[in-house]
Amino acid sequence: MDQLEVQDGVFKHPDVLPPLKMLEAVITNVGTLSRSYAGSNGVSLCWSVDNKFPSEEVPTDTKQAARCLDCKQSIKQHGGFKGTPCKFFTVVRLFLPATETVCLLRLGAVSLFSRHPVYLSLFKYHDYLKTNGEELEDILTNIYLGDDDGVTKIYFKPVRPLTKAELLDIRQLNLAALGNHNPFHLTIEENFMSDSDTKYHVINNVAAFYPRLDKPYFYDKTANNGKGKSVPCDATTPNACFETSFLMDEKQAAALYSAMQKAYTNSPHRDDSWADKLPQPFNMHEEQFVGKAKLKAMYKNEVTNAPAQFDASNTRLPDDFMLTTGSMINLFVEFVPYNINGTGVSMRLKGVQVLKYIPYTPLSPFQAQEGFVNGAAQQTEPEAEPEPEAMFAPVSTAVAPPEEDIPDAVPEPVKRTSKKVKPLKKETDLASVIDKWAADGS
Repeated sequence: MDQLEVQDGVFKHPDVLPPLKMLEAVITNVGTLSRSYAGSNGVSLCWSVDNKFPSEEVPTDTKQAARCLDCKQSIKQHGGFKGTPCKFFTVVRLFLPATETVCLLRLGAVSLFSRHPVYLSLFKYHDYLKTNGEELEDILTNIYLGDDDGVTKIYFKPVRPLTKAELLDIRQLNLAALGNHNPFHLTIEENFMSDSDTKYHVINNVAAFYPRLDKPYFYDKTANNGKGKSVPCDATTPNACFETSFLMDEKQAAALYSAMQKAYTNSPHRDDSWADKLPQPFNMHEEQFVGKAKLKAMYKNEVTNAPAQFDASNTRLPDDFMLTTGSMINLFVEFVPYNINGTGVSMRLKGVQVLKYIPYTPLSPFQAQEGFVNGAAQQTEPEAEPEPEAMFAPVSTAVAPPEEDIPDAVPEPVKRTSKKVKPLKKETDLASVIDKWAADGS
């Protein structure tokens, strides 16, 4: 996604815009308030995405403190500095209607917290819209440059509300712009730079369980002799979706539950009718916990793109790549808290990274028999005469490879069974699992 720059008192875009003093755009995301401390050459030495702790990627020798709260660079100093040496910033995502493109714009502290009595900084503009019952993403905004005490600042003012048709078009184009985004290629900070850290989550190193990602599927109750079965379908079929379940051990399930509980607690739609504690969201398969993530094949009468799939090196896999049960994967999901016919958090599937793949083997309706075997020799070679028995065993001169160079054994394909995933049986079992995780601080 391209970055919109401010240079020489104008907005500059690398491709689609001429230099402009002002532009009209829709702010689709206000980003996360972050901090950055730079040296005299302008290179960032230490930074924080959550405004609480330095990023894990900050080099040890340039990290200024263990917490932003304790950092001397976050305190106003005398001589040459306006404000604190460590500066606030955020990155907003803009949709430009004139060119139908999506781009990013980095805003510094002077454009976030301006005290100008008339002109609105980002946060003052955001509060102004809320006071009038409006949201940023529903308004066409005039974004313009101003000069205050010799400092270039970015200000905002509303133009008009968007129509329903415009809103739909913008959301679809925004999703299309993010369609090639590889969440596994970026750092955690970049993933969360433009969204709340409770909304998106990466689930690491779990086993795929009945994945259906190569095409849309829906559950047909009449299939399989009336027993029901998920079958391929067109995206326009009611309840069609892309989905996969996944298997976790208890430690992984506890960590995922904790992240879901945080998203549930911080939901902007939450009110007094919501229960305090997120209900147990997982089923059980033998000794493992089963989670499920899915994406509707249609959303608001528009066909959605299949979740992007990547291999371990972050190379995009074909859209019809057939993931298999037992393959080890990472999942990138969006948490969607809800309070409809009960409360919970669904996981909207955004992407899959395949760490270890078990090749797909179609099931055969036949039993093995004697006869033709593909690849077998067509003629029987005469057996060689046995060598005379040696007096001593031969001494090998080969050097054993280092242990780390010995390849892992190729796992056997997981056989598909008709065993159904069963939920935990008793309500007391559900409560005890949740209480245990909470007691462990998960």
